[in-house]
Amino acid sequence: MKVIDFTVSDDIRQEIGEKHTLVGVLPYDVNITVKPIIGEKIQWPIVLKFGVFIRASLYDNEGKPTNFKLIKLLNDKELDQIEGKLDINTSIKYINMALSLQFNIPESGVLRFKVQFFEKDKKIHEFIPEYNIKIIV
Repeated sequence: MKVIDFTVSDDIRQEIGEKHTLVGVLPYDVNITVKPIIGEKIQWPIVLKFGVFIRASLYDNEGKPTNFKLIKLLNDKELDQIEGKLDINTSIKYINMALSLQFNIPESGVLRFKVQFFEKDKKIHEFIPEYNIKIIV
């Protein structure tokens, strides 16, 4: 298995014909400045919404993933994770995953990701994308 694409955007939509629209694709190193309302302090946690698109190729000599975890890291500590099941036909060679996610950010820092794929309970692949999303005040 190989992750071909990992893209973070402001929004992601499922289109007709198994297509996806990504709006506001973020660069790998980006600063997101959080500004308080005038005269007030920032109320942590803040909520950010992102779309995440993952495309992976599957190899014939490997098991097919049955589930995945997307782990969100803030300052290299696990913030939270989402888990999901994958229903993959044995003849499929590629998977596309379009996730619309809400992030509860408790403090400023660097947001990163880790993706893990499992065949039942056995981890078969782990990928850490190059993204560094800096949440700054």
